[in-house]
Amino acid sequence: MKNFFSVFGIIVIFLVCFLFAEKTELVLKNMDEIMIKIKENKDYGKVETISPIINGKDIILGISGQKININKSYSNMKRIGYYKETLLEYQKIRPKISIENNFDYYIIDGNQKKNIINIIILVKKDISIKKVETILEIAKVKNIKLNFFIDGHFFEKNNELINKIVINGHEIGSLGYNHDYKDSSFIWMNTIIKKLTNKNYGYCYLEKEDSSSHKICSLYKNYVIKPKIIINKNYFLETKKVVDKNTIISYEIKEDFDRELVLIINYIKAKGKEIETLKKLIDE
Repeated sequence: MKNFFSVFGIIVIFLVCFLFAEKTELVLKNMDEIMIKIKENKDYGKVETISPIINGKDIILGISGQKININKSYSNMKRIGYYKETLLEYQKIRPKISIENNFDYYIIDGNQKKNIINIIILVKKDISIKKVETILEIAKVKNIKLNFFIDGHFFEKNNELINKIVINGHEIGSLGYNHDYKDSSFIWMNTIIKKLTNKNYGYCYLEKEDSSSHKICSLYKNYVIKPKIIINKNYFLETKKVVDKNTIISYEIKEDFDRELVLIINYIKAKGKEIETLKKLIDE
């Protein structure tokens, strides 16, 4: 018993010394001129988080903010021994309701402040390979990235073209089979897309609320895109009407789409907007 109390006493002394040393280190750290300077400038480069707009199951995405990571910034500067603005390190502050690994909503739009346009190309099963190849060539010349949502039947028959889409930096989403996500082959397609794109999430596409399809898509970690703007004729004229108010624009490929795509791209760029993949939208 005596030995027990001796060991216990040593442990208590050790803990007290440890806590005292830790507290002393913290006090000295806070008195350091570098730390004082960092705290004086703690709002430098700060970006406020923008919350998403949610209406039922529909969501217009928010934008993450940022603030200085005080301890990491201090560590960076302590190595050189003085305060240096370029060594400030920031941490991302996501919205309280974030879309990261959250598949509960229909994504209907992104935030306008990102100044990004997402062009969705619907590749249904009866679309000609030549049409898709022409669109890819235009995208390459114009140096833009697109989002191709592909029907399962087309996906199965055109492996080489699918690989070409991915290799060229575009994104692939699933239209299911005949736009049916309840078809068991969707699971196979979803698995292949994730392996091809090296992502742990995917995309489904719906034009109206469908709880059963949404449930299946979210179960297999797919964001459900439900764009407000779907254009299937007069492509250029219709795009001009909506490009200032929306970030996601969906196009159904018909005969004249590839001819108007160049005009659409030129117009969007002239408005000072970037044409990017949905990944840039999801990464709040």
